[in-house]
Amino acid sequence: MSRGLRTGAVLLGLALLAFWMTWPWARDLTTSAYDPGGVSALYPHFVHPDIHLNVWIVGWVARTLPTVPGRLYDAGIYYPVRYPFAYSEHMLGGVPITLPVYWLTGSALAAHQALILAGFVLSGPAMALLVRFWTGSNPAAAVGGALYAFAPWRFRYLVWVQHHATFYLPLALLFASRFLRDGKRADAVAAGALLTAQALCAYSIAYALYAAMIPFLAVHGAALRVPWRRIGAGLAVCALSAVPVAAVSLPYLLAQAPEVAPVSAVEEWAAERVLPASGATPARYLDAGRPFYVGHVALALALGGLALAVGRPRRPVGEFTAGVLAASVLAFAAPLFVLSLGPYVELPGAGGLRPLARVWDIVPGLRLYRVPYRFGFQLALPVAMLGGLFAAVLERAVRRRWSRAGALAAPALGTVLVAAVCWGARAGPITLRRFPDEERPPAVYAWLAQQTCDRDACPVLELPAGAAHYADPHYVYWSLTHRLPLVNGYSGYASAVYPVVLSLAAQLPSAAAAESLARLTGVHWLVVHLARLPAPERTVWQAPDGPVPAARLEDDLVFTMGPAAADWRPLAQRPPADMTFAGTPLAPLPAEDRRGELRIATSPSVGPGEPLRVSATVHNLGARRWPAFTSVAHHRVALELRWLGARGVPSRTETIVFPRDIAPAEELTMSVPVRAPRAPGTYQLVATVVQEGVGTLTPDGAGRAVVQVTPQSAS
Repeated sequence: MSRGLRTGAVLLGLALLAFWMTWPWARDLTTSAYDPGGVSALYPHFVHPDIHLNVWIVGWVARTLPTVPGRLYDAGIYYPVRYPFAYSEHMLGGVPITLPVYWLTGSALAAHQALILAGFVLSGPAMALLVRFWTGSNPAAAVGGALYAFAPWRFRYLVWVQHHATFYLPLALLFASRFLRDGKRADAVAAGALLTAQALCAYSIAYALYAAMIPFLAVHGAALRVPWRRIGAGLAVCALSAVPVAAVSLPYLLAQAPEVAPVSAVEEWAAERVLPASGATPARYLDAGRPFYVGHVALALALGGLALAVGRPRRPVGEFTAGVLAASVLAFAAPLFVLSLGPYVELPGAGGLRPLARVWDIVPGLRLYRVPYRFGFQLALPVAMLGGLFAAVLERAVRRRWSRAGALAAPALGTVLVAAVCWGARAGPITLRRFPDEERPPAVYAWLAQQTCDRDACPVLELPAGAAHYADPHYVYWSLTHRLPLVNGYSGYASAVYPVVLSLAAQLPSAAAAESLARLTGVHWLVVHLARLPAPERTVWQAPDGPVPAARLEDDLVFTMGPAAADWRPLAQRPPADMTFAGTPLAPLPAEDRRGELRIATSPSVGPGEPLRVSATVHNLGARRWPAFTSVAHHRVALELRWLGARGVPSRTETIVFPRDIAPAEELTMSVPVRAPRAPGTYQLVATVVQEGVGTLTPDGAGRAVVQVTPQSAS
């Protein structure tokens, strides 16, 4: 068999092995999604919310990019916010996979699943080509490809498609290396195009990619002793490849430009909460319980390759030497390792100095990246390269020792090592769960799809709302079916206005909240999913004297929201930082005007973790209008609720936004649902009106209610 056929057999074998390692992924491509840990046994409606989001992203791009590319960032969520698509990944680098699959199957799920599968099927052969180019060994190519394609993190991160499309990276290094060696312009062009494609797959990959490529090009070129002019050309190609990435990133910068910055979609995901605990450490890289652990087999092979290179750096390996390859690979790995430590890592003996904190501050967009250990995922490439180097040296030793039998022993050695890699990579079976079929939507979404109106005339708001309910991800996914603007949204981040929208939505069917929502969002259709609401909340929407639905479809009610008296949607797109939506200045109230009365009433008994309605009446006793209806927390007047247990330890404060600014002498009554503590007992629900950053406006203890949390609700 010729050398080309043997290489082709390695590539085909790795691709087929990927199907086997991920089975039954390919079989259920159009019907099922990953179900982490089989948790659906406990939560029948559970498929990880990020899967709904990522399927929507893939479907939105596949549908929009070929037809109306100018509307790509004008996605139909978080309406009416500008560039809502820029609150999450765009995954444009995966388009060569997702676009054909979507247009062949009509399924966004199939396109999403195909992209994850491609991460396994294509990454192995791509890495094998790089190892084959650097070592000249097909068994080494098979080992390196398996190490890269079946890195343990891939099986642990099957929820997040954006991390898997890494099949461009090995080929980018291959062509960059060829350019440095030979100086051919075609190789430089290919390397630049592949770098761009890889960077467009995910921002988590893009940051790591450019941080690693710069030292790699410099060290690899210097180790090969090529002219510095050629190294400079390689660095210029790397810089030019970032230009398209910067161009498509402009809406991201514009989305972050307003003075009122984006917020975390879920409070627990805020960067200040996540970052301190999400960095790597050298010890954590050796912890098998960490998602970025490279695997014991991979680690042994990589350390073997490194030891061989250090021991005999001038040992020839293919057209290179072991020292050249090891130095180049370590130059690529070093910035990935450093970035994975995160901005909170302290320099030993430097008095708490955090050297990376400044990097997170000055690099555009990096401050919104909350999980730095994910930079360590790309260490799979240097690990695979070093493991391939070890296999190449072993193969040469086998061929030298058993000259005739070595022709058979070398492939057998490669097969054994690949089997060991596969054994050490996958921890258990891949659990899939049937995913909602886009072509068979619930009746309410089919009904919405039949409504004919201009795009901006029929925005939809769905209840219950909020990422914490794991409701919004479902709504985002089904917006692919009805194609109307959705006031709800789900992503890593949201506009600063969205918490205001959620607070108002929780106050519905209040007329004041409905009017403010209509002004701020232009919402036309209100969809209430009764089956997703707790029993006490369902009664609010089914009361005889309540609002009359325009349609009832199974367990879903559709209401028509009346036209608003004013259009504040431009303010939602760019919230003013110095005044409320109604124009009241955001400034500290004088002490004589920080006076108010507050009364609350609620049910005396509730079940553990159940919601109960709280009626709060507030009276402005000052001479100035209270600035309340705004997304700016500083100097905003708001209602704060917290629970006090028997020991007097308060729960986390919940902030409720008033549906309008409150005029002097005005009395406003609002009704909001509050979730009770999960532990039974006697609690006090404490309400306070505050001007955030200034102080309280109502006497301490004015708004208190005693609530008994019992195993069975009395309501």
